[in-house]
Amino acid sequence: SLHTTPEAPEHDLVLLARGSRYGSASHQHADQGSFCLKYGGVSLISPSGYYGRCYGTAHHRQWTNTSQAHNTLLVDGQGQATWSVQAVAQVLFARDEGNCLTAEIDGTDAYPQVTRWRRRFRLEKMALAVEDEVFLACPLPLTWCLHMLSRPEVHGLDLHLCHRGVSLTVEPLEGLLLPPVCTDRFATPLDEGVPPELTPDMPPQYHVQWHTKPSQTHFIRVRMRVLAPS
Repeated sequence: SLHTTPEAPEHDLVLLARGSRYGSASHQHADQGSFCLKYGGVSLISPSGYYGRCYGTAHHRQWTNTSQAHNTLLVDGQGQATWSVQAVAQVLFARDEGNCLTAEIDGTDAYPQVTRWRRRFRLEKMALAVEDEVFLACPLPLTWCLHMLSRPEVHGLDLHLCHRGVSLTVEPLEGLLLPPVCTDRFATPLDEGVPPELTPDMPPQYHVQWHTKPSQTHFIRVRMRVLAPS
């Protein structure tokens, strides 16, 4: 976790990211390299999906536990292995550079098709930059996933959202050449296989995906700028 101003939580821009040696087994999800961004306690970018009525529902197994529900990558439409002790990653460093906070995750072993994946974070007072350097065994497209709790607006390649008074602009700067696809629908509905009288009533969530063209090497750079309530 990186915090810009932990001494003033109401103005703190917080990055939480996962790079774990424990893979996706047990209670872990297939979310290596995934991250959450919060400002003043308000979630701007967050994981998606619900627990559902109980453990093991179709939504829980086929969405919440999978990479597509998290802020990470899909390789040729496929995520990381679920319930796997081998889909591991590592936080290489997290440090204070003086004018910013930086961190890097090695997620190479999270995907069978990947020969190298480094995800780098640069957190400034009101901005986050995310860089992905990906080498594949053969030319394949990537999907860059983001999830949020308020409906975003799409402007070309860019994204804008406002949640509880805090605004966020997402600007792909390199590597994501196709406009994003946005939906409020889960690939596996929350109520799938659940009797109507037991279906939980939960707030909507929003899912955005940018797609690349097939390539054996990818470099993606995305900037996120936060505007706090005046």
